[in-house]
Amino acid sequence: MQQATALPTEKKHIVYFDYLESIAVFFVVSLHQASLASSLVATFIWYLYRTCIPLFFMVHGALLLERKQTLAQIGRRIRNVLLQLFAWNLVYLLLSLAVGLLRMEDITLGLLYRVFLGTEDSGGIPSYHLWFSYALIAVYLFLPILQVCRRRAPKILGYITALSFLLAVVRVYLSTYGTFLGETLFGGAVTLDTFCQQINPFGQYSIYFFYFPWGWYLYRWAKRPHDRWRMILLACGAMVIGMGLMVPEQLMAHGGSLTASGGLGAEYQRIGVVLMSSGIFLLFSQLHLEHCLLNRAAKLVSSHTLDIYYIHMIFAQLLLPYVPEYATIPENCLRALIVLLLSLGVGLALRRVPLARKLLA
Repeated sequence: MQQATALPTEKKHIVYFDYLESIAVFFVVSLHQASLASSLVATFIWYLYRTCIPLFFMVHGALLLERKQTLAQIGRRIRNVLLQLFAWNLVYLLLSLAVGLLRMEDITLGLLYRVFLGTEDSGGIPSYHLWFSYALIAVYLFLPILQVCRRRAPKILGYITALSFLLAVVRVYLSTYGTFLGETLFGGAVTLDTFCQQINPFGQYSIYFFYFPWGWYLYRWAKRPHDRWRMILLACGAMVIGMGLMVPEQLMAHGGSLTASGGLGAEYQRIGVVLMSSGIFLLFSQLHLEHCLLNRAAKLVSSHTLDIYYIHMIFAQLLLPYVPEYATIPENCLRALIVLLLSLGVGLALRRVPLARKLLA
């Protein structure tokens, strides 16, 4: 999530990036503090929502790998994210006390340690969505290496992208089928999970070391001369195949049910999500959006995704008692739109306050 969507090296605003980020943040809000009523359509909508984080990392990677970032600039990015993590955890705690979700006696040294250093929820306004910031910091720490590889050793960048894909996406794919087939045929799972975890140099965020440069590769490829309609067909095909690949994994995870609630674990590491995210990215790269009536709205939302990211969970939690426990798709879309607009409005207001602006910039 970033505040500017222009590539300085080309001095051109990338309009479709605004749409990708706007869609992604809407999907994020749609996922959090919501449960969809079980249905076949809801299952596929849930799959689609899971493209949100991949799209953010892909757009972010396409932007930052085109820029020349000094170590000092990258260091400031990491510092800002760390300060915002601390500040917003504190805001969530104080608001939780103010609205009665927490009591003063609940605030112990142990709770403060778990919230600020252990990344746990306080029991008040949820903070589990802040894992995104830790993943972003992990990628930022590696960003100087990725940038040097892009400029001077492109084969090494390709190697890093392929390796992270193997250790994240392929590992989960083999684990899913190895678990199901192993238990069916041999009475026990047959996977390479432990081995891959032992040798994985990227740790728990290995999948984002794939999406980050993958977005740059897709951006560069989409810029080349192509038959536009073939690209659109390819993008739509990737999305359909991606959804189709999610189906057997859903059936294996939920005893043959496609409408069971609960979704799938490790969603962002599913090959189906990779294909859907890539398809959406390519599709929007081929659309003629330069004169679209929604451009100003998309740019506004895109330039304030960080505001919405930090603020939306407050409204999602406060509105929770007033929404159905299991919402229909239209009900959840309406809830998400209301939360997004409220968060955007508060973010715009906070940016007028110098001290509060630092929580969002």
